[in-house]
Amino acid sequence: MLESTPAAEFEETRDQQGAFPRLGDEAIAALDEHGTRRRVAVGEVLFADGDRGYDFFVVLSGKVAIVQNAGCADEKTIGVHGERRFLGELNLLTGEAVYLTARVVEAGEVLQITRKALRGVIDNEQSLADMIMRAYLARRALLIGLGAG
Repeated sequence: MLESTPAAEFEETRDQQGAFPRLGDEAIAALDEHGTRRRVAVGEVLFADGDRGYDFFVVLSGKVAIVQNAGCADEKTIGVHGERRFLGELNLLTGEAVYLTARVVEAGEVLQITRKALRGVIDNEQSLADMIMRAYLARRALLIGLGAG
């Protein structure tokens, strides 16, 4: 299980096809107006496979692993996200159940924004909306390639 693996072993996933961009100061400031900052501990689950709804998270510090088949013998780490990266996939916007689990592997802080508040940000911050949508579309393509979801 991930909890027993040292955080140093969780190297951040490189940005593939624009799927994992880092947010700049302006983007984080815009999101900060609509969310809540909170501390997270190793092992905490931010969202889990099958959840019908989940929030948008920006990793401010620490690391979060995205895993398939969480807690099972065939658990697989799909990606690891660190500072200034955001979590989620296209289903956050479409309302589909989430396919993967997000588990904290290095304690830190996240910015948590409800789906409803995120929609408001997307309606009013076009460049941020474009970045999120591009990343989510690229993530969906990567997941299809992995046979996940």
